[in-house]
Amino acid sequence: MSGQPYVVENGYLLVFVMDYYRHATINDDKKVDMSVSFESAEGLLVGAIDVALVAQNIAVTAEDKGYGMVYLGSLRNDVARVKDILGLPEHTFPLFGMALGEPADDENGEPKPRLPLEHIFHQNKYNSDKERQRQEIEAFDQTVSEYYRNRTNGERSETWSDQIAGFMSSKQRLEMLEQLNKSGFIKQ
Repeated sequence: MSGQPYVVENGYLLVFVMDYYRHATINDDKKVDMSVSFESAEGLLVGAIDVALVAQNIAVTAEDKGYGMVYLGSLRNDVARVKDILGLPEHTFPLFGMALGEPADDENGEPKPRLPLEHIFHQNKYNSDKERQRQEIEAFDQTVSEYYRNRTNGERSETWSDQIAGFMSSKQRLEMLEQLNKSGFIKQ
């Protein structure tokens, strides 16, 4: 489903689903028009935020108990198949997955570096100083490149900005709006 081999080998796969099915049922039964709320862009944002908050709490709890986890956006590579496998009705949408399991004991289990807090936390005003942003990106690029070199014995050494440029410049999941529409979202 995700195309990532470590998902099959892990203990658990959780799929986080935005779920307005009950809301649609209430809408039908009460003979009111609530669809403007759950079929709108705002409804999509609220649903996605709620799901992300639940997932983050599960992630923090799992890591606190000694488990490793990884988020899997790759479940959106074939939304129709995921919906079919899980039997998801209209007004539901699989946003992402989470693989949970016991972390590896070897050096390959080292967590991938994340952007440092000072790069993403802005106090009172967004720091739009491009030169500072470039310096921070360059420093983080070196950290990520070193991480990959160490983890792969020198076979991989790309930088974070190379990954971002590659990912953001390729057309990805162009059918997402269509899949959201088919699921009962963004109808207005």
